Amino acid sequence: DAVICSNDLRERYARYIGEKPVLFDPLMNLKPFIKKQNPSLTDTALEKKISENRRAAIESARKALAKGKHIAFLEYGDPTIYGSWSYWFRENFPSTPITVVPGISAFNAGNAMIGKNVAANGSVVLTVPNGVRKNEEMVKAVAKNGDTIAIFVGLREFQSLVPILEKYFDKKTPVAIAYKAGYRYGSKLVRTTLGQAAGVIASESEQHLGLIYIGSGL
Repeated sequence: DAVICSNDLRERYARYIGEKPVLFDPLMNLKPFIKKQNPSLTDTALEKKISENRRAAIESARKALAKGKHIAFLEYGDPTIYGSWSYWFRENFPSTPITVVPGISAFNAGNAMIGKNVAANGSVVLTVPNGVRKNEEMVKAVAKNGDTIAIFVGLREFQSLVPILEKYFDKKTPVAIAYKAGYRYGSKLVRTTLGQAAGVIASESEQHLGLIYIGSGL
């Protein structure tokens, strides 16, 4: 009866959404998007605006549910691992039955683009930038064993991760960046090395939809 999705997904699935109202676009409330629209905001004011927008979005969903409507939340990538709904949707609607309908995961689509077993040396570790920063022992173990690390939502923050990664991985370690993995159009794979990856990522126009793989097994 109603939909929560990004403008991009609204356009891609317009024939299925039809005239159903789109309650809000969760991507437009992420910090980089809000900052781009409001460059003069301080960090404190930015966090306040994000919080206010989220409260308004949650209220719109509550009103729809109170009217007995069903809401479809269309999400990118691997939302049961890293997805906005898992961070705030469940905690605000704990008694609302939620059915998860899987599609093609960005991780598996990225693996297919690479075209080989990314866990060939035994393991592949999925993480995000904060996971790298807060758990250097994990990074050390992955590098020591010759395993692969896959970093979600890390394009914008990759430069800041390089000093940590280069402590444990050689600069010549292969890196594969899967852009728009699972998209019918616009997906591409870029191969480089850890020493060159930050420059390669900075030179690309896409700074959001990308999965970064690092490991000798690549």
